[in-house]
Amino acid sequence: MPYLLLFLAIVFAPVILTIVIFNSLQRKKVSIEERWSSIGALLQKRNDLIPSLVETVKGYAQHEQNTFNEIARLRSSGSKSNLPSDIMHNEPALRQALANVVAVAEQYPNLKADKNFEALQSQLSVIESEIANQRQSYNISVQQLNTSIVVFPNNLVASMFNIEKGQFFLENESSSKAPTVKF
Repeated sequence: MPYLLLFLAIVFAPVILTIVIFNSLQRKKVSIEERWSSIGALLQKRNDLIPSLVETVKGYAQHEQNTFNEIARLRSSGSKSNLPSDIMHNEPALRQALANVVAVAEQYPNLKADKNFEALQSQLSVIESEIANQRQSYNISVQQLNTSIVVFPNNLVASMFNIEKGQFFLENESSSKAPTVKF
């Protein structure tokens, strides 16, 4: 009887350990997906705000058409995909284009004083801050998954079930700050 228990322990311990590790890795993947979903919601909120901001600025700055066209192009290309890699690729350029709109606004004192523009600018600033916070949370979740995947014995379970590392939402220097709001 003791040999049977020992045999069962030897056989089932690795199975149980594999199940525990697999479930832990899956929880971390779900955490990443939840955080990405939060980022996606904020990006959509910002994308919904962009047309109002652009139209307000257009009324004052007709000759800045290239800036407005670039924002429209980036906004539409970013909203065509739900893949994090596509969105992450377009994000720095869109942030830079939005910063250009703010720079255009600096040249028009009447626009800076416009209450509608001021409200839109404030909303954009809040959303950009929320995106930065969610990006940080997302990257922490990715780091936790990636660390778990490379340590033993998790690496064996991850390779057995083809669990891949998460992709960080990296920032470049131009996208690391929310657009400046000065009035």
